[in-house]
Amino acid sequence: MQTTNRLWRWDDSYGSLYYGFKQYSDNHKPHDMRKTFATVCYLSGVDDVLTKRMMGHAVSDITHSTYIKNDDILLLRDAMGKVDYACLK
Repeated sequence: MQTTNRLWRWDDSYGSLYYGFKQYSDNHKPHDMRKTFATVCYLSGVDDVLTKRMMGHAVSDITHSTYIKNDDILLLRDAMGKVDYACLK
C-alpha cells in the first residue's frame, strides 16, 4: 500500500466499511450509504450541483463547474444544513 500525506483514503475506508457491514448484513454494501445520502439530499431540497460536489462527482454544467468552486465552504455548509434524515420516515 502506498503512503500519502492525505488524512483520508477511499480504499482504506471502503475496506473497513465493507467488513463492518458484513458483520450485520449480507444485503448491504458501503455504496448504499451514498445512495441514501443522495436520496436525503434530494428530498431535503439540496441543489443537485451541491449534492454532486459533496459526493465528489463531476459537475458537467459549465457555469457551476467553472464559477462555483469546491472550496466555497459556505455553499457546502448551507447545503449540509438542509440535509434532514427525518424525510426517510
